[in-house]
Order: sequence, then structure tokens, then C-alpha cells
Amino acid sequence: MKKIILLCSTLLIAISSFCQVTSLNENFNTSCPTGYNPPMWITYNPIMGTSPAGKWQCAATSGRSGTPGTSCSGLYGTPLTYHHDTSIFVSPELDLTGYAGDIYVNFDTKTSNYNLGAKMEILASKDSTMGTDTLASTSDTVYNLTPAMTPIFGNPDQADWVTHQVDLTPFKSVVPLYIGFRYVSFDGTNGSRWYLDNIRTTTVQLVNVEQLPGNSKRLQVSGSVQNGTLRLALGVPATNKYDLTITDMAGRQLHHQQIALQAGENSIAVTDLSFAAGMYIVKLANAHSFGVTRVPVW
Repeated sequence: MKKIILLCSTLLIAISSFCQVTSLNENFNTSCPTGYNPPMWITYNPIMGTSPAGKWQCAATSGRSGTPGTSCSGLYGTPLTYHHDTSIFVSPELDLTGYAGDIYVNFDTKTSNYNLGAKMEILASKDSTMGTDTLASTSDTVYNLTPAMTPIFGNPDQADWVTHQVDLTPFKSVVPLYIGFRYVSFDGTNGSRWYLDNIRTTTVQLVNVEQLPGNSKRLQVSGSVQNGTLRLALGVPATNKYDLTITDMAGRQLHHQQIALQAGENSIAVTDLSFAAGMYIVKLANAHSFGVTRVPVW
């Protein structure tokens, strides 16, 4: 009996190692349609009784540049109708502990109509079902990384493909780690389809990734919190009004105010903040420039 148990343990370790990857480089050119066996990407639909047609599907010629990709809409049935549905597209099991520096995930998206249906979200968790399985551990917190994404989803995603980036550095010590793309569709005759392609990890931060209206530019921002005061430093002096937003890693907005910078100013102090220890996302933005930084609170 001991030999059998030892053999099973060895097999489980071997399978786990086989399934785990240290980077992502998925363009779906050879894996479309996606498979359900590790280490392939999987689709997960937490609403019982809904049609498999509501899940993320292979899009053989609808990826970027007409190559294969994947898409989700909730549009199915006879006649074709949009349904209330949720589908999560989940990455292979990730182990990012080997990266000494920062690590990011890039992905390309496009939507048929930005203003219809829910916006796509990017999630991170130790749970491969992103918290929708009743057997998931209560410690398997699901983080909504969408508010920390650059650029944020917007009308440019409807006009053409847009490359987005999310910082995974705070999650390097989380093993296993899964990345999920969630889309929620609604009942009705009108809706939207979201397309997803070229999901890849990188150690290079996109410098000019923000795509804002007009002649926008990236605003270099760094920050720290001490004794309830948030101090932000700008790369160059700025003169303008900015919306300052602070969110936690679950995507909850904790603070918002408008900041007016005078000529030549390159620092900001926000007092009387009271946040628990953790990592927070600070955004500074207006119609002309946009900056985002991660600020730890100890």
C-alpha cells in the first residue's frame, strides 16, 4: 500500500510539473480551437444550464491581422439572440517565481461595440475557476486587475485592435497563479463580441501604451505612503487638473479627488488616508495625459 501511495504521489508531482509554465506566448495560430487538457487554455462557464455556445470560442480568422484568435459574445440560438451568460478564459498554471525583476502580461483586444454588454475583465487567482467553483478555497482570492491595466478599455478597442498590459510583479510569489479573461453578456437583441489574441508575458514595460483622446502623453508617476500621507512624484513638472484615483488589487475604488497642479509643480501630497497593508494602484489622468503606479502600504 505504501508503494502505491508513493507511486501516486510521484505521478501527481510529475503531472503538476508538466502542466505548469513559466511564461505565456499564446497567439492561437496552432492551438485554435483551444483544448481542455493541461497545459492548454480552458474556458469556464459558471452559470449552470447555459449553452456551451456562450463560452469563449475559437475565432479561426478573427484574430489580429486575420489570424486565429478567440472571442466571446453570448450570441447563440435560433433565432440568434444575446443571452445573459458569463465565460472565463483561463490560462495554464503559471509559476513566475524565477523572474528577478518586473513581469507583465500583454494581450490584444477588440470589440464590436464598446457601449453594449459588460466590459471584458482580466483576473488573477490561485483558483483555476476564478472563485466560481463552490469547492474553491476561501484563501484563493480573485483579484480584478482591470483597473490597473494600461491603457484602460475604451472606444479605441472598438475602432481597431489595442495592445493592453497588466503588471504581474505583485503576484510573482503566488504559485500556482492563473490569469483569467472574463466577459459577461446580457439578454437582448443587441450586444457585443469581444476578441482576444496574442497573450504573452514580458519583462518590458510598454512606454507608450496609453491611447487617450487628442494629443495625449504618458505621465511618469512614482509614489509612497507614510503615516497616512500619499506622496507622488512626477517625472517632469506639470500644470493642469488631474483626477486622482486609488484602487485596491481587487478593483475597488477607495479614493478619488481632483488635483490642481500649479506651474512647475512635480510633486503631490494627499493626507489623511487610512488603508490596510497591501498593494494599491494610483492613477493620475486627464484628457491629455495618464500615469499609473503601484504603491505598497506596509
